[in-house]
Amino acid sequence: MHPAKKLVLLIGLSIAVSGCAAVIVGGAAAGGTYAYLKGEMQTAYPHGVKTVFNAAVAALQDDMGVAVQDKTCDLTDGLINAVRADGNKVKVRLKLVGADVTEVRVRVGTIGDKTWSQLYLDKLTKRL
Repeated sequence: MHPAKKLVLLIGLSIAVSGCAAVIVGGAAAGGTYAYLKGEMQTAYPHGVKTVFNAAVAALQDDMGVAVQDKTCDLTDGLINAVRADGNKVKVRLKLVGADVTEVRVRVGTIGDKTWSQLYLDKLTKRL
């Protein structure tokens, strides 16, 4: 199956399993279909956790100008805690959900920021 189809299927399944309404936001490239649910934007990429993690850190620091405070990553999970210039905290969680498929979840503050999260994931997608 084509990687882009796998991503769409994965996101669709995660929304169906959640039992809650979600907003699907289309991006520009494969891995650019995002689900926004309960203040958190999520997508999946056809890459391993380490590859996505490195791109995620670079997109935060270099593309978005966000200060990374703490970051951890292993073969199956990653976590990045950062703070935007306006003081809002950013949490990026990564999880291996299949063979070289990594789910990324982004939350800004306590209630989320859909526009900023989509812009960040667009920057991350370009780095992959």
